[in-house]
Amino acid sequence: MVLKFLAPEPSRNILSCLNLQKILKRFLFLKWFLCLVLLPTVSVWAQIKDEEDSSSNNPVQENPAISESLEGLQDLSTLQQEDVDPEKLKEIQIIRLSPGIVKKPEGQLRFQVSAFSPILAVKVNGYAQMIRPGLDFMEYEVPYQLLPGDNTFEIFVQTRDAEIRQPILLTYNPPQIIQPREPLPVDLVLILGQVQSDNMLLVPESSTKRSASKNELLLSLSYHFPLGKIQKLFFKGLLKIDRQQDRSLASQEILFRQFGLDYQDRDLWGVSFTSGLGQNVISSKSDAASSGSEGFVKTSESLFLFGSAENKFGKSTSLHTKLQLEMQNKVTTDSEDGTLNHFYLDGKTTLFGIRFNGGLQNSSSAFKETVKNYQTSVFKMGIQYPWESWIFGFQFRTSDQKYKELDPASQIIPQHKQDLISLQSKYSFTKTMIGDLTLNQTKKASNDASKAYQESQLALQLIMVY
Repeated sequence: MVLKFLAPEPSRNILSCLNLQKILKRFLFLKWFLCLVLLPTVSVWAQIKDEEDSSSNNPVQENPAISESLEGLQDLSTLQQEDVDPEKLKEIQIIRLSPGIVKKPEGQLRFQVSAFSPILAVKVNGYAQMIRPGLDFMEYEVPYQLLPGDNTFEIFVQTRDAEIRQPILLTYNPPQIIQPREPLPVDLVLILGQVQSDNMLLVPESSTKRSASKNELLLSLSYHFPLGKIQKLFFKGLLKIDRQQDRSLASQEILFRQFGLDYQDRDLWGVSFTSGLGQNVISSKSDAASSGSEGFVKTSESLFLFGSAENKFGKSTSLHTKLQLEMQNKVTTDSEDGTLNHFYLDGKTTLFGIRFNGGLQNSSSAFKETVKNYQTSVFKMGIQYPWESWIFGFQFRTSDQKYKELDPASQIIPQHKQDLISLQSKYSFTKTMIGDLTLNQTKKASNDASKAYQESQLALQLIMVY
């Protein structure tokens, strides 16, 4: 069952009264709102009206702050727009992207091109570069090879409305190369040696041989003075001395000195020409012992004059000739005072890494005592094989000496033949230090039995070159 509750219906008079009451309340609210809003406006307007009336009777007074503001406005009116950089208004812009200073001669020149219209052509030093139709902005990388100093690249750009040529400068500063110090104009050779001999006195086979050892010192000094690009002047000095370890053989010690002045022209009619003059001085202790002196005593001296020429054939073959005239003076006797003539011819070449050398020599004398005159012919040949820091060599030398007149003492014309065979090995410790080990076998035959002998030598040397 559903229950419904029904309310009684209101009368019409009651509804009319209620509507009238609502309208009256709204009217009163609206009136109150208008008074609240309009009253301050009316009072402000009245205040302004009173001030205008009073101002019409009083003079106008300027406000300092307002005055300064007006002056500021007047200053602004005098301002002008700054000039715009004309470079920024160009139709075409070329901007270098590569550094202006480079440290390597090879690289790429990087730059960009921009324009207000499509780019039609771009060239670098006259060489056209690729472009893409319709583009107004492009970047390029162009390989280059620079020279030391400033290098200029000319960039040409053409568009529909304009064209421009603009240089781009690149500077290449090569690294500073430290120039090696020029060596002193001095050549120095120092040789220290030890020689072991089984026949130090060079006695014949019929006599008793005496084994001994000696120390050797050789010092060669040369100063060269340039006279031109290919001409030089040399001042030379050489000293050679030996010392017997067995002091009973001190009389066999010899001191040799040489002084010379040479002139060299490396290209005279296609050959290297050298000429010079000098002096040889030989001293020994054999004469010193007889004279009661303990030191070296000069036994002979000589002056020499020579000329030589060397001609090269390719890189590894050369031929050398030399002619020398020597004037000799013996101190203790005049029998061997006179002249000596020497002629040398030798050559060398390299084949399959093996070095070959050979030569001829002829010497003749003209002394005061004609019985002392002789003529000597020499032939020599050698082979050297370099292997890493080693050099292995073989040398053969043979000489024939013939006297021109009969010897009064022996009643024969002396003739001597001497052969020398050498086996050599060298080792380079450094560029300036070399070790040398040599085995020498000497055999001398003669028609005078007192002059014939055989000798075996073992020589060890340390060579220092500057």
